[in-house]
Amino acid sequence: RKPREVQQEIYRAMEADERSRFEAMGQAASGARDPQPASIAEQIAQFDELRQRGLLTDEEFESKKRDLLG
Repeated sequence: RKPREVQQEIYRAMEADERSRFEAMGQAASGARDPQPASIAEQIAQFDELRQRGLLTDEEFESKKRDLLG
């Protein structure tokens, strides 16, 4: 009955999803700056967890994995 309100709610959900994706990527990246950085295997596991939770796409995961292994 209220298409404008529904569309606004969709936009809010999309923005929240994007915001949480960037926050998760920032948290994963900040872990690499710890005094004892995570091993490559641990970092890949962290990115895989983000992918499984839907915060990274398969393409983003593969790109990060290539960066770490390359």
